[in-house]
Amino acid sequence: MFISQGCIMKSRFKLSIKQVVSIAVYIGILVMTGILSTYDYVSFKNTLFEETRSSMQDVSNSLSEVLDSKLKDLSLSVHTVANDQDTARMFAEKDRAGIINKYLGFYKDIKDKHGIAQFQFHLPPATSFLRLHKPEKFDDDLSAFRQTVIDANKSKKPIVGLEVGRGGPGLRAVFPVSYDGEHIGSVEYGGSMNTILEDVAKTFKLDYVIGIKQEVFKKARRFDTKESDIVKDGIVYYKYSHEDSRELVDKYEPGKTIEMHEHNMITDKTVLKDFKGNEIGEVLYFKDMSPRLSLALKFAFKKLVFGFVMATLLAVFLYYFLGFYLRLASRMSEITDAVTEGHGDLSKRLPVDHEGNELETVSYKMNNFLDTMDKNLARTTYSLGNILSAISPIYFALVDVRKSSDENVDLAATVAAAGEEMSTTVEEISRNTADVASKGEHTLELATQGSEMVRDATLKAENVKGIVHNLAGDISSLTENAKNIGTVVEVINDISEQTNLLALNAAIEAARAGEAGRGFAVVADEVRKLAEKTLDSTNEIEKMVKVIQENVARANKNATEVSENIETQVKSTEDANARFQEILLAVQELNGLLLNTSTAAEQQAGATNEVASNIELVAQASGSSRDKIMELMGQIDGLMDNLGSLERDLIQYKLSCDGIIFVKAKMAHVKYLKNIYSSYMTGTKPQGLKSDHECDFGKLYFSKEMQEKYGNDHDFKSISGPHKEVHAISHHISDMIAAGNMTGAYEDVVKMKDKVDVLIGILEKMFDKAKCV
Repeated sequence: MFISQGCIMKSRFKLSIKQVVSIAVYIGILVMTGILSTYDYVSFKNTLFEETRSSMQDVSNSLSEVLDSKLKDLSLSVHTVANDQDTARMFAEKDRAGIINKYLGFYKDIKDKHGIAQFQFHLPPATSFLRLHKPEKFDDDLSAFRQTVIDANKSKKPIVGLEVGRGGPGLRAVFPVSYDGEHIGSVEYGGSMNTILEDVAKTFKLDYVIGIKQEVFKKARRFDTKESDIVKDGIVYYKYSHEDSRELVDKYEPGKTIEMHEHNMITDKTVLKDFKGNEIGEVLYFKDMSPRLSLALKFAFKKLVFGFVMATLLAVFLYYFLGFYLRLASRMSEITDAVTEGHGDLSKRLPVDHEGNELETVSYKMNNFLDTMDKNLARTTYSLGNILSAISPIYFALVDVRKSSDENVDLAATVAAAGEEMSTTVEEISRNTADVASKGEHTLELATQGSEMVRDATLKAENVKGIVHNLAGDISSLTENAKNIGTVVEVINDISEQTNLLALNAAIEAARAGEAGRGFAVVADEVRKLAEKTLDSTNEIEKMVKVIQENVARANKNATEVSENIETQVKSTEDANARFQEILLAVQELNGLLLNTSTAAEQQAGATNEVASNIELVAQASGSSRDKIMELMGQIDGLMDNLGSLERDLIQYKLSCDGIIFVKAKMAHVKYLKNIYSSYMTGTKPQGLKSDHECDFGKLYFSKEMQEKYGNDHDFKSISGPHKEVHAISHHISDMIAAGNMTGAYEDVVKMKDKVDVLIGILEKMFDKAKCV
C-alpha cells in the first residue's frame, strides 16, 4: 500500500515537472530566438556595408596588379621578337612576306589564348610597316595618335603602358628594333583592357563603367560621341557592363551609397593613367548589396521559424524524455526475457549510455553486464572455432600417416619379395667376382711382362742414342777436313795462276831477245802449259771437294735429325715405361679390389637374408601402427563430438556482433571436412553432403540481407569461389570412394583441405573486420 501511494505521488510530481519545464523552455527559446534574429540582421547589415566598402579598394588594387602583370607578359614576349636577329634582318630588308610567313601562324595561336589584339611593326618615326592582325593595311602614318610608337622610335627604348585608341584604352608594349647596330624601327604588342575588367568584375561580382577624358579621345581621333555615351564633367563614359549602369553614372558620388529601384549600391572608382603617368580617365564600380541584405533578412526570418520549430521539438522531446525513465524498467524486463528465453538474444540494450539517477545507473550497469556476456560468448565461440581449426590439420596428418602405414605394409611385402631375388643375385655376383679375380691375377702377370719389355726397349734406345751421337761427331770432323782441303785447293789455284802469268811474261821477254831467247821461250811455253793443266786439275779437285762437302753436310744434317728422333723415341719409351708402371699399379689395385669385392659379396649374401627377415618385422610394425592410428582417430572423433555439443550450446545465442556468423561458418566447414576424412578412412560413401547454396552458411551468404550488408566488400565476395569448390570437391570425393578409386579420392581430399584452408582464411579476415573481440 505504501509503495503504491509513493509511486502515484512520484508519477504526479514528474508529470507536473514535464509540463512546467516544457512550457518554460518553449517560451524562452522563442523569445531568445526573436531577439537574436533581430540583432544578427542589424549587425550583419552594418558589417556588410563596412566590409564591402573596404573590399572596393581591393578591386582597384586587383585591377592595377592584373594590368601590371599583363603588361609585363606583353613586354617579355615582344622583347623576344625585337631581339630576334633573323626578324631584324627581314625587317631591315623590308621583307614583309618573310615576316608574315614567320609570325602570322604564331599570332593566330596567341591572339585568343593571350588576348593579343595587335601585333605590328613600325618604321621611324611612326609609319606602319606590317600589321599581322591586318596584313593588307600598311604604310599609313600613325604619328597623329600613336604617341607610344613615336616615343619608342625617338628614344630607342621600350615603351610599356596604357594608351587610348579609337576603341578606348589598350595595353601597349612597343620595343625598338636594331640590326647591325642601326635602329630600323619598332615592334608592338597590343591588348584590350575590356577582358581584364570583365574578369575583375566577375571575380568581385560588381558592375563597372569606363570613362575617358574628351580631349584624350579627340587626340586618339575619336571625334564623334555615340548615342550610348554619357558625357559628365569632361569625361565620356562609353563602356558599360550592364544597361542599368548607365543610370548609376548620373547618380554617382564618390564614397556614397546609391539607392535605385529598391537596390542599395556601394560605389568606388579607379583612376586610369597612361604610359607617361597622365590621367586619361576612370573606371566606376557599383556593388549591389540588395541580394545579400535580402538574404540576411530571409535568414533572420528562417532563424525565427527554426527557433519556433526547435522550441516545439525541444518541448516535445523534454516531455517524452522525462517519461523515458519510467519506461526503462519495462524495457529492462523485455531484455531479461529475451536473454533467458528462446535462443538467448544478447544483442539488445537499454537506451542508456551513462550513469545518472538510480534507474539509469542500474540500466547502465545492466548494459555493461550484457556487453561482458556478449563479448565473452563471442570470444569463447571464436576460441572454439580456433580449436576445431587446429584439430583439423592433426586429423589430416593422421589420415596421411594412416595412408603411409598402408603403403608401408604393401611396400614391406614387395621389398621382402625383392629381398629374396636380391639374395639370389648377390650369390651369383659373388661367384662371378671370384672368376673375375682369377682373371685379374693373369692380367697382372701380363702387365709385369709388358713393363719388362718396355724397360729393355728404353735401354736399347739409349745405346743407339750414344752411337748416333758419336757418328755425328765423326761427321763433324769430316766436314772440317773437307773445308781444309778446299783451302789447300784454293792455294794451288793461286800458285797456278801466278805461274801461268810468269810463263807468259817470260815468253814475251824471249820474243824480244830474238834468236837468243828462243830456247827460253820454249821452256816458258811448257811451263805455261803445265800451269794451265795444274789449274784445270785443281778446278776439278775443287768441284769434287765441294760435292764431298755437300754430301758431308747432308750426312751431318741427317745424323742430327736421327739423333733428335732417337732422343724423342727414348723420351717416348721412358714415358711408355712410366705408363706401364702406372698400369701395373692399377692392375695390382684392381686385383686387390676384386679380391675384396669377392669377399664382400659373400658377406652381402648373408646380410641380405638378414634384411629380408627385418623387412618382415617392419611390415608387422606398420600394421600395428595403423591400428593405433585408427584408435587415436576414434578418440579425436569423440573430442570433436564433445566440441560439437559445446558449439551447439554457444551458437544458439544471438550476439550483437554480426561477424560471429563467420566463426560459425568456419566451424561448420571444419566439421564438414572431418566428415570427408572419416569417410575416406573407412572407405564408405559420406552422408549429408550439400551444395554451396544448400548448406546453412550458403543460405545465409546468398540472402538479401547479407548481400546488402557485405556485398561491396572484396573479401566477402571472394568467399563464393572457394566455398563453391569445397562442396563440389566433396561430391567428387564421394563418387571416387563409391567407385573404389581411393588414390583419386585422396588427391581430392588434399585439394579439399587446401580449399577449406583458403575459405577459413577469408572467414577469419571478415571476422577481424567485424571487431567482435
